[in-house]
Amino acid sequence: MHRSLPPPEDSPALAGEPPCNGCAEPFIRTLKEQCLWVKLYDDLEELRHAVIEFLERYNSQWLIATAT
Repeated sequence: MHRSLPPPEDSPALAGEPPCNGCAEPFIRTLKEQCLWVKLYDDLEELRHAVIEFLERYNSQWLIATAT
């Protein structure tokens, strides 16, 4: 059973303020380039597994490699 999360509150993005989402944008771009755009997935479950594998690889290898 999935728990429902409340919808996020709207918050306006400020023009000319890249720090507002400066951490999220590189992550989303990497996710798209290395996971979402490289394959056509047969179904949502296959996509879900691919994203989970990407997150595990990103958290264990990518962040360590860029920190050194």
